[in-house]
This record gives sequence, C-alpha cells and structure tokens, in this order.
Amino acid sequence: MIASLLEWKAKHWFEHQQRHRAKYPEKYKARTAVGNAIRDGRLARGVCKVCSSLDVHAHHDDYSKPLEVTWLCNKHHNTHHRPWIEEYQQVAAS
Repeated sequence: MIASLLEWKAKHWFEHQQRHRAKYPEKYKARTAVGNAIRDGRLARGVCKVCSSLDVHAHHDDYSKPLEVTWLCNKHHNTHHRPWIEEYQQVAAS
C-alpha cells in the first residue's frame, strides 16, 4: 500500500498542488507570505500557544492578514481544525 501511495504521489503531486493553489489562492498567498517573511527575518517562529513546543505551524484565522498567525504544533493545529480527533484519541486510549 505504501509503495502505491508513493507512486501516486510521484505521478500526481504536482498536478494536485497546482489545482489546490488555483482553488484556494488566498491560502497559497498567505502561506507564501509567511515563508518569505520567516526567510527574510521579518517574522520569527514562535512556540505552540498550547504546549510551548518549538516545532510549530503558522495557523491563519484570516487569510487576508497573512502575517497575523497563531503558532501551533502539529498536534494542536490538527485538534484546532478537527476537534473530534482529541476526543477519539482519549476514547481509543481508555
């Protein structure tokens, strides 16, 4: 299964990425602005606002304000977008 997924990604990722950028241009522009600002030293990565992890993603509440971000680690960024995940993980752990 992993090999077939990797084959699909190798064949189709670029096309998928181009469709996604065309469908959500405001997201693409905001992500690009954050990456450029970090690269140029105009924006510094913070820590996760929930757990203080240093491995963070920039979360946009408003894509029209691309440099106004909330720093969240992968776990808390996923939980922010899909709150049911944390509940599922707690049930699965018990």
